Amino acid sequence: MQQTLSQISNTELHQKTLDAAQDERRATGWLIECLQENRHRRLYAEMGFSSLFLYVQNALGYSEAQTYERIRACELASKIPEIKLKLESGEISLTVLAKLASHVKREGTSVEKTKELAEVLTGCSVKKAEKILVQESTHLEWVQEKITPKTPEVSEVRFAADEALQSLLKRAQELCSEPMLAEVIRAGLKVLIAKKEKALGLDDLTKTLPGTLPRALNDKKKNESIQRSRAIPMSVRREVARKSGGMCEYVDPESGRRCGEQFGLQFEHVEPYAWGGPSTPENLKHFCRAHNRLAALKLFGNEAMQKWLEDSGRPG
Repeated sequence: MQQTLSQISNTELHQKTLDAAQDERRATGWLIECLQENRHRRLYAEMGFSSLFLYVQNALGYSEAQTYERIRACELASKIPEIKLKLESGEISLTVLAKLASHVKREGTSVEKTKELAEVLTGCSVKKAEKILVQESTHLEWVQEKITPKTPEVSEVRFAADEALQSLLKRAQELCSEPMLAEVIRAGLKVLIAKKEKALGLDDLTKTLPGTLPRALNDKKKNESIQRSRAIPMSVRREVARKSGGMCEYVDPESGRRCGEQFGLQFEHVEPYAWGGPSTPENLKHFCRAHNRLAALKLFGNEAMQKWLEDSGRPG
């Protein structure tokens, strides 16, 4: 008959707690390894997620802070595989490992120097590790952007502004004769959004009625003349936007889950442009950056696409 925890001695309970902690560290190490392979295969993109960060957060159910730590640890373990052993043994906690990874990324630290820092941080508490990394830093620590609700209508927005950004804000205030930074940013964002929406054809999204085509597309000659051009006419952009709703159109073939990402949309040729695919509404879709890359990798292979591949660090 199996004993319950309430029936065992303090010594036995302590040992079981130690064993559970070790099991948890091993499981975390195994999770990091799985995430590395997921990232290598771009499985997160196959499943309809625009980044590994969103996959960990939404498919695995971790909080934003937990996801951030695991993604950072995954990035560091990809460069220094032996770091995972320190995590599993408990020599370095996941939080300390994530802080080291952020420091390495920010400072551009070499592999050898990173290994040295890992040894120095072995057995350190989070607070002590922070002090050591601050002493090693030459760049300002990245400040996490955060939006904190203050009232039902107003939120506090927090982000780091370097000297260049501060100069831009100050000049904008002078030109607009506007003392409130929030109003300067509001005005600037309206201009930027209008420009970017126009480039993607999203500016006409609410104006084009379902089932109708922009006037230029009804002109057969004009339509034929643009089919083999890299430059996508505004009328075509707007029709693509009308179909996509301004969201990534990639759909996971197994689950049927649509990505729906609105960040960094790009135009994807269903029949590749390199293979003669036309730049028409029927042959174009909105894909996010991750799914645009995934499609290119499937078509042209890793070797051909290697120079274009750069893993995103978006807490992704």
